[in-house]
Amino acid sequence: MSGNTATLPSPNTLSHYFSTSTFSHPGPAVTSPPFPPVPDMSHRKKPRGRASRGLTSNKLNDDILLDIFHLYQLDYLYTRDEEDSSGRNVRLRWDRQRWWYKLAQVCREWRCLILASPIRLDIHLLCSYGVPVADMLAHSPPLPLAIWYSNGDREMTAKDEEDALLALSHRDRVHRISLCMPASKLGKFINAMDDEFPILEHIRISSHPGGSTGQMFPTTFQAPNLRHAWTSCRPIGSPLVTATVGLVSLELMDIPSSPWFPPSYILARLSLMPQLTTLRIHFHSHHPIRDVESPAATHVMLPNLQVFSYRGVSAYLEGLAWIRAPTLSVLDVRFFNQLTFTVPRLTEFMEASETLRFSSVDITFDENSLELMAGPDPTGSRQQRSLRLQITCKHLDWQVASAVQIFDSISPVLSGVEELTLNHMAHNRSSDTHEVDRTQWRELFRLFSNVKSLGVPDSLSRVLYHSLRSENGEMPLELLPNLLVLQYLGRSSVVNVFTSFKNERQAAGHSVNLVASSSSYTSWQQMRRLQQEQQEQQWRVQQELRRLQQEEEQRRLQQEQEQRRLEQEELQRRMQEVEQRRLGAPLPPSQELLHHISRLRSTAPPASSGRGYI
Repeated sequence: MSGNTATLPSPNTLSHYFSTSTFSHPGPAVTSPPFPPVPDMSHRKKPRGRASRGLTSNKLNDDILLDIFHLYQLDYLYTRDEEDSSGRNVRLRWDRQRWWYKLAQVCREWRCLILASPIRLDIHLLCSYGVPVADMLAHSPPLPLAIWYSNGDREMTAKDEEDALLALSHRDRVHRISLCMPASKLGKFINAMDDEFPILEHIRISSHPGGSTGQMFPTTFQAPNLRHAWTSCRPIGSPLVTATVGLVSLELMDIPSSPWFPPSYILARLSLMPQLTTLRIHFHSHHPIRDVESPAATHVMLPNLQVFSYRGVSAYLEGLAWIRAPTLSVLDVRFFNQLTFTVPRLTEFMEASETLRFSSVDITFDENSLELMAGPDPTGSRQQRSLRLQITCKHLDWQVASAVQIFDSISPVLSGVEELTLNHMAHNRSSDTHEVDRTQWRELFRLFSNVKSLGVPDSLSRVLYHSLRSENGEMPLELLPNLLVLQYLGRSSVVNVFTSFKNERQAAGHSVNLVASSSSYTSWQQMRRLQQEQQEQQWRVQQELRRLQQEEEQRRLQQEQEQRRLEQEELQRRMQEVEQRRLGAPLPPSQELLHHISRLRSTAPPASSGRGYI
């Protein structure tokens, strides 16, 4: 929390707020036992050296405990989309601001440490539905306040409104504000913010059901330390965009078409926000293109901008395309339905970013809109895609025609796309897939000349085949000349159709692999990776077999050598005996003894019966 903070009590006086059982706990009434007096911790010594194996929590020093509490706070207070590993969609859970209440009731030392570190741990008193704010403020330390009344399914009671206004009156302690309620009730709270909020960092103001509140912040509203602003109030003249220069995120949602909000106005204000990392500009409804003025050709540099989201007509985005954001990593654009799209400067805006590079594109045609998702990694999830471009229109032929207009304007940034996947959601209108002219499909494919893998849905297989094949003297490689893989949801009739396409390409000297899929697409990079893995696996198996064969061969050779050695020794021994007998040479002692015994047996007389012979 930056900026001036409310005066906090010293550790020696904290026991005053918890010496009775009236410790306020937002939400349902909770009866807490009296807290024992908090001792003076100024004399507490921090243990030194390496922790022992039997270390317990009461032996940890303050810094370690605060680090543990801080990690717990981050894990509990902030959540992200489970499918998003990039960390872009991390959001603050306003309804979990009381995360530290239970920790403060574990023991006196923990309670004293937590309450003495409100800035480091970012702790608040939560003012919300059913919380007795007056009682909580009377019996709690002067900690920063988080005002949260944003549950669209829950209606504020008269007591809740009274408590919310009471909390807003403590301007020097309000750190976060989140209000979402019908516009008829929202006005009184906006009008109550008519002075300076010195430590306010987060504000979110919206009405439900959706739509602009039609309200404007009081001109006397000031928030010098405001960092995050989300509002559906009228932006013209609002102090949120005129008097705040330290914003990190600015989200102007459901902007009404009247009074007019020209691009030059927002560009002038954005030039004073160099720290901005997230910018969202969403109009509530369509406005006439003729009302869009062309701002002066002066670039607005936002060096830290990472996320930009826009909803509206294409001409207004052209006015904002003078922004230069070299670190932009996420671009989310949704155009309202219109006959023509002119966005020539959008390419310059995208090329100015050092990270917006695309190798994979998914185009989805559904019943109400056309959507393009692009990213650098074809295996990444939809949440990891860098570009999301959506056009609100219904008929398929209109969708394809709009896609050709938009994609042709940004064709330089699509030149590196190597994987193109088409998805088609079933339309209620019968024969809608046959309304698209063949020329429109060919114009669309011509914009992706570097594509190596094309994914085709089953519902568009036949119409796309007729668009891809060459007719009336067209060159076979005129469209998608680098295509290597064509993947489709296989049926016997479709196989025959694309087999003809494969034969046509092969006759032109460029073969294409047909891949049938029963569920999802596989990119050509994935296929190549799988092939490489299979080849590596086969190579490893062959190497193992070769190693086993070599070991077996070595064992066989060793056995043969040993057998030959034994045979040679036996042969030498026998030849030596023969040679010694021939020369009359004395035999070895063992051999001489055996020879003498055999000679005695040959000369001895036979034994007589009944009498021994000595």
